[in-house]
Amino acid sequence: MMSVLYCLPSSNLAFPILQALLSDPELIEKGSEYKFIVPWLGTGLITSGGTRWRKHRKLLTPTFHFSILEKFIPVFQEQCEILVSKLQLRVQESWIDALPLISSCTLDVICQTAMGISINAQNDENREYSKAIHEIGDSFMYRILRPWLYPDIIFNLTSHGRKFKTNIQIVHGLSEKVIREKKIEMTSDVNLKSKSENDPEESSFEKRKPFLELLLEYHLKDPSFTEKDVREEVDTFMFAGHDTSSVTVTWVLYCLGVYQEIQKKVHEELENIFETEENNKISRETLTRMKYLECVIKETMRLYPTVPIILRENNQPFKVCKCNHQLY
Repeated sequence: MMSVLYCLPSSNLAFPILQALLSDPELIEKGSEYKFIVPWLGTGLITSGGTRWRKHRKLLTPTFHFSILEKFIPVFQEQCEILVSKLQLRVQESWIDALPLISSCTLDVICQTAMGISINAQNDENREYSKAIHEIGDSFMYRILRPWLYPDIIFNLTSHGRKFKTNIQIVHGLSEKVIREKKIEMTSDVNLKSKSENDPEESSFEKRKPFLELLLEYHLKDPSFTEKDVREEVDTFMFAGHDTSSVTVTWVLYCLGVYQEIQKKVHEELENIFETEENNKISRETLTRMKYLECVIKETMRLYPTVPIILRENNQPFKVCKCNHQLY
């Protein structure tokens, strides 16, 4: 019988239950509420569970290697400079909602790095796509807070439901277009075959490819991993990559605004670092020197988690510690 663990007992058993839930590789089935974003993200990493989740997670792990992120640092800096220039135009205002500005910046970053396209969301180009991304998120939150809209037949009849469907078509349209173009480019490339057969070092490098390229190579080698699977993971990565980053950065700025003494220390650290940097260019070494800023970001994420709630459904008994307690 399937059930959901909604709350934990206020006893010494609470921590072992949490540990068992979060560390058990079998307890990874998502809560029923995740179905609301399946029309958008399909059964990608966020919404899938079980064998499918493990297979896709193993496939995507190499794309998170720091060596890949390092080569995109110039992209991060370029897009952040555009963001700063837009913030500077509003310094005289008593307050601003920074989230839309930061969200456009992170959307530009994720499109340029993971997808290999420039949508220029910060300059209002491809506005239809960036607007659709934001409105899909709004529609999801609108629905999740109104239980009477949980049945699809009711939600689809509302203006939010119709807008949700239209925006999904826009987002999927761009994703599919980029995937088709990249696939044609890769299949026509005579150098598609890995050089790893003759060069062990190249083999190590080939395992650390940009996101979309890695997915398409896997698709070309294994047709069971379809173009639809590629699109679902691309959409998932686009959403998770830009939304979580923008929320975190916004909370960091909020905390720095509230705690002026902390802001001063961060400013002093950055001033000292960039005194020795030529043309204020950021490198991996530059980032590793931002120790105090790193602490501020981590503390902000502790106080204001990017994803404050996760939902899991358990459909089998599991043991807590070495005791005889079994939960269902």
